[in-house]
Amino acid sequence: VERMREHKDRGDLVAVLTASPAHLVAPAARVLGVDLVVTTQLEEDARGLLSGRTRGKVNIGSVKAEAARTLLAEHGIDPSRATAYSDDQADLEFLLTTGRAVVVNPTPRLSRIARKRGWEIIRPLSVSRLD
Repeated sequence: VERMREHKDRGDLVAVLTASPAHLVAPAARVLGVDLVVTTQLEEDARGLLSGRTRGKVNIGSVKAEAARTLLAEHGIDPSRATAYSDDQADLEFLLTTGRAVVVNPTPRLSRIARKRGWEIIRPLSVSRLD
C-alpha cells in the first residue's frame, strides 16, 4: 500500500492486473485510489448470477503480460519506465513487460528468479490476522 501511494504521489498511473475477479478486487482498489483494474471476467447467467465459468481467458501468464502491454500502449507509457509487482512465478512474463520488476512475498521459485535477475524483493515485517 505504501508503494502504491508513492506511485500515486509521483503522478504514476496505478493499475492492478490480477487473475482474481472484479467483485473481489474492485472494492479495495476503490478505497486505495487505484486508477485501473484488469481482472478475470466471470460469466453470468440470464439472471445475473455467476455461472462458475470465466468469460474469456484467465488473466494470468501471457494473458496478463499482453494486458499490461496493451494498457501501457493505450496510456502512452514507456514500458522501460514502468514498474510491475507480483508474488508468483506465474507472472514472470508480466514482470518482464516493464523496466522494473519488484516481487512481494514471493514464492520460493520467484524469489530465486528475482535474486538472479537483481530484482527488488519486498517482505513485510509482520503479517496480521484479520479475525
